[in-house]
Amino acid sequence: MTAYFSVQIEELNNYTSKDYWYTFAVIMGLSILALFFFSRLLMYVTETLDSWVKGCGLYFKRSIFELRLRKAEEVEDEK
Repeated sequence: MTAYFSVQIEELNNYTSKDYWYTFAVIMGLSILALFFFSRLLMYVTETLDSWVKGCGLYFKRSIFELRLRKAEEVEDEK
């Protein structure tokens, strides 16, 4: 990255290719772990939201059904 921006950092003069690959391996390992845990978190959140939406859907279905049932009873009572 420093070569891309043409920045010279004096402390990096002793930086070897081994250091580069070790650093790359650590960053890659941490990235894979982060992706794993964030995907688990995302899966948990989406499943929780899905169950909430299903619960709300059942609530509204029951409410609409009860409303229609009351309307039908009112119509029959008027006859």
